Amino acid sequence: MGESKQLTEVQQAISDVCDEVKQVVIGKNRAYGNSALDPLRIFSKVDTIEQLNVRIDDKLSRVARGSEYAGAEGRQDDLEAERRTTVAWWGQGSEGPWV
Repeated sequence: MGESKQLTEVQQAISDVCDEVKQVVIGKNRAYGNSALDPLRIFSKVDTIEQLNVRIDDKLSRVARGSEYAGAEGRQDDLEAERRTTVAWWGQGSEGPWV
């Protein structure tokens, strides 16, 4: 292992943001179970990556169109949580769209 280098101010800010996103994703997974990667599939039978893409599209639509809904302030966090969940799914050995 190499020497441990202290993070620059920008690198620490990046690390802090990543930690916050990690906590959001883990919190949602705990609150909702593994619903993003293992949904009940009552209505939709599409594969996992397509399901995740639909969720991301939905969140992008909400961000782009705006909202007066009081609970809408977390849209960007929600979007980032979906994107990180997708990356985690690929990291489990699942093939990404580039394969």
